Order: sequence, then structure tokens, then C-alpha cells
Amino acid sequence: MTMTSPQTTTNGRHRDTEATERETWRETRLFAKTSEFWAMLVGIAAIVVIYNAADDSSFDLWRACLLGTVLAATYIVSRGFAKAGTRTADHWDSTDDR
Repeated sequence: MTMTSPQTTTNGRHRDTEATERETWRETRLFAKTSEFWAMLVGIAAIVVIYNAADDSSFDLWRACLLGTVLAATYIVSRGFAKAGTRTADHWDSTDDR
């Protein structure tokens, strides 16, 4: 006869609780809640304002589009770094204290 219940794992937690934790665990924050997203929007708005207000002919449409593209690419890379540092539900370890 065993001392533990068949519904209890070796660490004393119930199996149903572990399944619920896996289902409700989120990978990263929603994009609109990150500072990178708002910084990108402010940066693109600043490029648009500077492009329209600039009297200098060296800051043309091509350069403004290039700067906007660089901002968008850096945002995508920063989100990739954020997601790369998180755990996935497939590799869930309840003994991990991170």
C-alpha cells in the first residue's frame, strides 16, 4: 500500500493543478503592453514629423522610409530576444524556480 494518493505527484502537488498551470501560462506580454512597441511608434511619428518639417533636401523620402524600416526591424529583433528568453509549455518543469 502506498502512502501517497494516485492523484498526487512526487512533489505533493495535484496533477490537475499542474495541467491548469500549463494551460494558463503565457509566453510573453501582449505587444501593446511593451515599451518597445510604443518607442517604435513614437520613433516613426518623429520621423514623419521631421520629414514634413525639414527644409533640408538631404532628408528625402527614401531616407525617411529607410529609418522607419530600421526602426521596425529593430522592434522585430527585440521581440525575438524577448521570446527567446522565455520557457515553452512543452518544456515545463515544475521544479524550476525561474
